Amino acid sequence: VRGMQEGEDKTHLKVSACCKHYFDYNLESWHGVDRHHFDAITTVQDEMDTYLPAFESCIKRGNASSVMCSYNSVNGIPSCANKEFLTGVVRDQWKFNGYIVSDQGALSDMIETHHYTKTHSENCKVALDAGVDINDNQYFNGHLAEAVADGAVTEEMLDKALFNQFMVRFRLGEFDPANKQPYLKMKYYEHINTKAHQEL
Repeated sequence: VRGMQEGEDKTHLKVSACCKHYFDYNLESWHGVDRHHFDAITTVQDEMDTYLPAFESCIKRGNASSVMCSYNSVNGIPSCANKEFLTGVVRDQWKFNGYIVSDQGALSDMIETHHYTKTHSENCKVALDAGVDINDNQYFNGHLAEAVADGAVTEEMLDKALFNQFMVRFRLGEFDPANKQPYLKMKYYEHINTKAHQEL
């Protein structure tokens, strides 16, 4: 994470690195159950000893600027709806300073496969309230305006999500003049898959 995000310019991130898939996500498809329907039944000990340490390290030691919540549920709560783990653990305990993004389709899964919510407005509210700031497909684009119009999602909820997103964009230097942002000049092909990398 630090190797991707950090460089010679200490005022900007090179990229926004994402810790994913948070959390208890280890099943693609097994005996007729896929990642979109999977509900990981775990103990607190399993979570603390097995599933959470890598994410804690990614955030606290790596200083990752993004976390992606996964498709699955954990003990009956979809990962992207789990306020205890997104806000309580990631933001409050680990002091995460970035944005939380849903995996592509994970917000749709909350309503369509996990049947955790009943309406799209409620689904938007639950995701934002849990700590999701942005989604990795068109779910918010298709349903957020309706959720705001019917009062399920407040302006304060949107402000919080936008704040988290824009703070990372500022750290990336997206709003700085080009001459103040050295990473805009980087040519990726000079740094990826180089001869030295291949020899290593």
